[in-house]
Amino acid sequence: LYQYSLGVEKNPWYWVYSAVKAETKTRPIFFPIGEDLTIRAKAFAKPFGGRIGPWHKETWGYGDKMSKSGEQVDKLLPSRLDENGVGQTSAQLRQDPTKFPNHGRYPGDEYGLRSHLGLNAMKNMDSVRLSVLTHYNTLPSMGTNAHDSLAPKSENPVLRDYEIAAIAPDLFDSAYYSIEPEFSKVYLEKLREKKETLLLGGGMVSNVADIQILGDLGSEPGKPIDAVDQIKISLKNKQPAPFYFINEPVHLLTGWLHGIKALDFSENNVRDRFATCDKDSSSSSYGETNGVKIPGGCLKDGGRTGYSVKLFSGKIFKEPLKLGGTGSSGGLIKNRPDDRIW
Repeated sequence: LYQYSLGVEKNPWYWVYSAVKAETKTRPIFFPIGEDLTIRAKAFAKPFGGRIGPWHKETWGYGDKMSKSGEQVDKLLPSRLDENGVGQTSAQLRQDPTKFPNHGRYPGDEYGLRSHLGLNAMKNMDSVRLSVLTHYNTLPSMGTNAHDSLAPKSENPVLRDYEIAAIAPDLFDSAYYSIEPEFSKVYLEKLREKKETLLLGGGMVSNVADIQILGDLGSEPGKPIDAVDQIKISLKNKQPAPFYFINEPVHLLTGWLHGIKALDFSENNVRDRFATCDKDSSSSSYGETNGVKIPGGCLKDGGRTGYSVKLFSGKIFKEPLKLGGTGSSGGLIKNRPDDRIW
């Protein structure tokens, strides 16, 4: 509506991949007086298994810069600017109900926060009071140690819990996103230690040292929280009827896990594939309390989370692929390898 960002969508016609080519010359083993043989080998690999969210529309046509055909995936989000930066007219906006804040809580949701369940999802709503707008005085301090985008716990803990419950992962999130249940315990400190390398040249601030990498929404300065904590807070405050809340953090483990025991997250199965989850390792509290060792949940040794890498044949670059979703025609990958590989 006001040119806010709606999200990120990945162009399916451009792949992230690695291509390697090796070439050597050797003499024939059983014909040493013959000419040298030239041996060439090519290999291709790409990441897979993780998700960054749905497209805005169902179909991404070959050559299009965005998904712009078919039904809108989340029907409750507002329309967006087209690839030329043109949006709805003022008259169209006045008639568009999606200009009001709303979003789907599960795939296919057509009502969202306007439904009876949505309006009555939380218990004791009459006790929630926004007493003073000064609760949000920290909003201008985005990215600093003092930043906290929610009502302060010391001043209005009830309101803060309801705000956290409102953004806790739901069925829509678990279907379309890869979510690390305990991000801060596994990765946050590692990112902070390497932030000058990771953010160098980002252009956001003059001094990278001034950038603060914060925990998930609901974190306080110096006290990060994760999706696990958000789920606990939402379950404490929700009514029994709404079905779209995530009831167990294990329901967020929708990332890729290979092997015949794809749904077995027991210690013995996960250890060999993702990390060393020995009993004396510094396991996450989530893994200990639920008896589950999640990918990336071994603080000492790390591991893969939600995605992996696979080898594939280079022939796929020469074949038309139907990657654009419902009703799309086929086409070749746009960023195919150049002559240095072929």
